[in-house]
Amino acid sequence: MNAARENHMVCDLLVSPHYFPDWARQKWPSTDATGWRTKTNNFMPWTITDPHFRAVIAKHLSVLIPLVREHPALISYDLINEAWYRLIPDFPAEMWQKYQQEHPDLERWLALGKMGTDSVTEFLQWFVAELHKYDTAHPVQIKAISTQEVLNVDREAIGDILTANGMDAMPSWPDWTGRLAADFTWPFLRHDYYRTLQPDHPILDGEYHISDGLFPTPASYFTAALWGLVLHGRDMTSCWVFDRVDDVSLYWHANGVEALGRCALDFLRLGPQIQAFQRQHGPIALFFGGVHIEDAYQACLFQDLDIAVVTEKRILGGALADYQLLVIPEGTQLSPEMEQRLSAFEKTGGTIFHCPPDKTPMELWKMVYDTKTALKLSPLVSVEQWGIEVRSVSAGERKLFYVLNHSRKPAQIRCRSAWNLTNAVNLITGKSLGAETMKLQPLEIRLIEVR
Repeated sequence: MNAARENHMVCDLLVSPHYFPDWARQKWPSTDATGWRTKTNNFMPWTITDPHFRAVIAKHLSVLIPLVREHPALISYDLINEAWYRLIPDFPAEMWQKYQQEHPDLERWLALGKMGTDSVTEFLQWFVAELHKYDTAHPVQIKAISTQEVLNVDREAIGDILTANGMDAMPSWPDWTGRLAADFTWPFLRHDYYRTLQPDHPILDGEYHISDGLFPTPASYFTAALWGLVLHGRDMTSCWVFDRVDDVSLYWHANGVEALGRCALDFLRLGPQIQAFQRQHGPIALFFGGVHIEDAYQACLFQDLDIAVVTEKRILGGALADYQLLVIPEGTQLSPEMEQRLSAFEKTGGTIFHCPPDKTPMELWKMVYDTKTALKLSPLVSVEQWGIEVRSVSAGERKLFYVLNHSRKPAQIRCRSAWNLTNAVNLITGKSLGAETMKLQPLEIRLIEVR
């Protein structure tokens, strides 16, 4: 941390018991009762329900946090690196018996799985409380991979406990489906998920795998991968470098390192404008569920409006009052309580679009577009084109919008707006432009202010 301070850097400090001491394992074998934790998971190699394990962690925090909490290089704490936790029978037998008694409506195997997830949530609640005995000022997060669900990690419940949302995002170039130039779907979706569910929490990526391999990668991809995520809510990025030990180190790509440096300076310079997009709120919400949520998200991404992501818990809590259109992915199973809440939403003027089966993302995009148009949900700036991401916002007296070409080919776009787009400036480059019509190269992004 001293070295970081001397080189004008900050630290997201990993306080996870990543390397649990051997003396503690030998003294208390119950810290990994079956031995399988150590063998199968380097990131959580211990039994979280064991009291001896928790006593070691409590002691560790009581010594470490008072030593570092006032260090000028400290920016946040990371409790677990790449959190996931297998369901192994090393929990107390009475815990399982009690859980079954408290949840008699759950089928046995479902109850067992839910108990494992609830155990991780409870452990992190305890972990945060222990750390907060010594420091409540710095954000506290865990790294949860930005892709689909991971074993026994309830991101929503844990996000309500933590004071920051962390991740380990992995975009890729090219998009191996062939639909778009790069695959940003899950990283973008996860940022919109956190930005909606916990809008007061910073989003921190302590291990951004922006590089997908050794093959030549265009600089435009690195720039879009950095800009796209800050505009979707990211507040801190630490790119994976690890010297050149593995194939996905950013250090293999000189153009990626240059893009990181340039973007970092631009983010500092344009912070207020970026935050305006992070805080915007649109009329469309995507339900987090179903078997094809990626396709539904792509259908929403190019609607020229901000997309919120809502869950059953949030909907049952009344979140739909903030939206006019709800998009439900194909294959979603709804509880009776959800059915009642959705019926009430429609009766009060809300619209629900259920994604039909066997449709491509582009076909779904057209269906959502037609629904949005019928509802007269109009953005400040619209392009109405598959593969082109547009967001627009008024920030005080400033009129801002950005365009990002996700398609594999150059795109000629026409922007429609009540604003006079003939006098504008690209804030990234500082160059003036007429923004009514533009030609964008694949993965080109422009952050535009209308003068």
